[in-house]
Amino acid sequence: MVKKNIWVVVPAFNEGKYLKTFLLKLKRFNPQFIVVDDGSRDNTISIAQKYAQYALRHRVNLGKGAALRTGCDFAFSDLQADAVVVMDGDDQHDPADLSLFTRALEAGSDVVFGIREESEGMPWLKLKLNRLSSFITSILFGAYILDIPSGYKAFTKKAYPQIQWQATNYAVELEITARTIKQRLPYTTVCIKTIYHDMNKGFSILNLFDMVLYLLKLKLAL
Repeated sequence: MVKKNIWVVVPAFNEGKYLKTFLLKLKRFNPQFIVVDDGSRDNTISIAQKYAQYALRHRVNLGKGAALRTGCDFAFSDLQADAVVVMDGDDQHDPADLSLFTRALEAGSDVVFGIREESEGMPWLKLKLNRLSSFITSILFGAYILDIPSGYKAFTKKAYPQIQWQATNYAVELEITARTIKQRLPYTTVCIKTIYHDMNKGFSILNLFDMVLYLLKLKLAL
């Protein structure tokens, strides 16, 4: 079944520096997008209100997982979306790649993971940590998916209840992956382009330690 009503959900926390640039590019490829301002202290909400079709706001910072849940709940319940694509608001995801996700959804995948290529400039340490997180996930859940921390992914309305995450922070990426594997949902991966504006942002050794503990908890709970 072709997914006709696809919404992009963009969680944003203090992303005023890059959000306008990103949203202007996003509007060229999919005008249907929701920005969830997760309690930002800068001008994120004013930019979102100006350029997004819908701008939702948390009064306090609740974490990326909570912002994604707010946006996805709104898309599926209020806007009757067939599927959502989630993207970060820091202009590191290329909206030109949206067609890769929509084609994969139309082909029958319920979950689509965006995988950054090594040649796209990912810092060496982050690349190795990402691969290690994939290896640990494969041991615990039985499937190897590259670049689990990538925030560029898509899923259908059918899949959403089955991957409903509890994580409120960046562990949401691990939980979506683990639940997709555990529920045996049809999934695929697509290669995406990524621009790195800030080499210090993203996955770190401390994040990996926290995420391993979270994966172990998930393994026991699922």
